[in-house]
Amino acid sequence: MNRSILVLALGWLLVLTTVARAEPLSGSVDIDLKKVVNPNIIGCGVNFAFSDYEYIDFENGAEWTNIHSQQIPYPNDKKEWASFNRLMDYMGFQYVRFCVGLMQWEPVNDDTDPYHLNLTDGFVFSPGFKNAHPEVKKNAIIYMDQMHRLLDHWEKRDLYVVLANWGVSSTNFCPRNQNWMVVKDESGHPLEPKDRTTMNLANVDEFTESLTAIMYHLKREKHYSCVQGISVWNEPEQMTDYFGTMSRVYRSLSDQLRRHGIRDDVKIQAFDGAVFWNRECGQNDDAVTRMMRLTANDLDIISIHDYNTTLEYASGPKKSSIPDLTIRSNVIPAIEQAAKARPGRETPVILGEFGSSLIMGENGDAGAEAKYLQRLHSAEGAAQALNNGAKAIAFWTYNGNYHKHWRMVTFDEKNPSHFVPDKTNYYPLALLMKYIKRGSDIVSTEVNGLTDENGVPRVFATTATLGKDVTILLVNDSESSATVKLKGLEGKRHLCQHYVTNDSHDRINSGETMASGATTITLLPQSITILTTYSYGSETVD
Repeated sequence: MNRSILVLALGWLLVLTTVARAEPLSGSVDIDLKKVVNPNIIGCGVNFAFSDYEYIDFENGAEWTNIHSQQIPYPNDKKEWASFNRLMDYMGFQYVRFCVGLMQWEPVNDDTDPYHLNLTDGFVFSPGFKNAHPEVKKNAIIYMDQMHRLLDHWEKRDLYVVLANWGVSSTNFCPRNQNWMVVKDESGHPLEPKDRTTMNLANVDEFTESLTAIMYHLKREKHYSCVQGISVWNEPEQMTDYFGTMSRVYRSLSDQLRRHGIRDDVKIQAFDGAVFWNRECGQNDDAVTRMMRLTANDLDIISIHDYNTTLEYASGPKKSSIPDLTIRSNVIPAIEQAAKARPGRETPVILGEFGSSLIMGENGDAGAEAKYLQRLHSAEGAAQALNNGAKAIAFWTYNGNYHKHWRMVTFDEKNPSHFVPDKTNYYPLALLMKYIKRGSDIVSTEVNGLTDENGVPRVFATTATLGKDVTILLVNDSESSATVKLKGLEGKRHLCQHYVTNDSHDRINSGETMASGATTITLLPQSITILTTYSYGSETVD
């Protein structure tokens, strides 16, 4: 089908289903506070764009492309940084996939020895780098300072941060835009494959040395406890020699981290793409088992990217639930295979990029209602992922202006350097992230009834506990209201109610405070609702 026709049809479908409300749903959510199904989660978080492929030259204001590509405030704008920090704090994300590019900290080779870290003047963070390499643009120094600035703030908030190297294609930090790390042709020009079928590295160990250098700096020199790990390559599944290439890099990185005494302090986040599909093998249901075997079980986090959470909308009304699309085919197999490969050792499985692309149309132009629905289904998917053992969910994307239909913060129309909440994406995801806190246990939560006329589940729920605090996430993705009886919440506690809906998602709305004995709640159509014992203040960020 022609994509433009598909998008148009999708738009009419959304309008029709919004107008034609179905009969109210009814059923129960049964909670067992003593039955932990997913202990000590990392929590819900974001992909945070930084020096990956879209950023601004702070030295002269040059843009990355023909859009406003700024991702963080200007370094000397203290007022804007204070506002930017409030935006992050209010949203409450727990996990950060910090999207970076290694040319930011090693725009020129530190030395010719791939097993020696020239920490004196070989890297942008080195004390002698500026004098040793005057040919490198000042912007590289600025970006390193801003990396520290962000990590200082996240350290105070005790977040869980993984650096995600985007590859080696960026040359914007390099003098004369020459990428020293990639293979060159006979005339010395970089050979960069356009279809991502190979890493194109001149030396694998030089590559992993660079990743080791930044982790050594952040863990040993800056002493950041919030920095937990590193990912070597974004979405590598297009490589023709996928398993051979990736296992070689993972082994080299692990050896480098051990060589420099930080292996126990740095987690290797693996895959960061389509785990069970790659160009070399197509669909491969044993991918985690195979990669673990090739790396001597030396991988610490399994990261899955998923954007098919609303696949059914491409062909008509909803016919299946999130578990059919994501949980059964990705999360559960990855958890089972990782546990078998490393018995007795925790190997978190996370959704390292999570969103809903198909419902948005080919260019994210299916309309404002579709934009909200992708966040509604993101919440639905998060509930199911947490219930089935995923330790974290990182939504795409916090501050990537290039992806306008996904970004959570955008710019004031009157001031293109002032960050403000995206009217659709910010508050629904803030509601989801604020109360499902890092270190919480996910307890048994079963939904009974609450299905449509075709027997398809339309209400999803998860429950997180931390000490005496309880948070219940309830997602009603149907076009009708849902009467839900909550069971298992006996005891003396009060639950504050907060919600967003398709008609009101530019703030977090406050409902009535419920006593634990008042166990029936009506969920509005297409709503995300939180019931929590945590206290709550303003409905909007300052």
